[in-house]
Amino acid sequence: SYGIAADLPAVGGNEGVGQVMDTGNSVTSLKPGDWVIPADGGLGTWRTEAVFDEKTLLKIPPDIPLTCAATLGVNPCTAYRMLSDFETLEPGESVIQNAANSGVGQAVIQIAAAKGIKTINVIRDR
Repeated sequence: SYGIAADLPAVGGNEGVGQVMDTGNSVTSLKPGDWVIPADGGLGTWRTEAVFDEKTLLKIPPDIPLTCAATLGVNPCTAYRMLSDFETLEPGESVIQNAANSGVGQAVIQIAAAKGIKTINVIRDR
């Protein structure tokens, strides 16, 4: 069984980036043309159009590339939890990871560097 059952009908997908096409009269934090990501999981990103309450979306600064913004809600969070929840790593210590060229792997490298943790990064030979 699932930990959190979705109310049906439901749309799958937790990661993604979208562009605001129009807003209602009471919307104050977003405007047409803004790029947004889901504020929480379960929004259902496997679709081309939808209408959402502005509280369910986070505006993305224009200097973040869309390819990065699309995975912002999952990959960096996963990397942070991998570095924080299972071991206590101190500055100067090292962590080794495989799939270092993946979105999560790249986030591990950046977060580890910010914490002073060294990384040993393994990627597959293609």
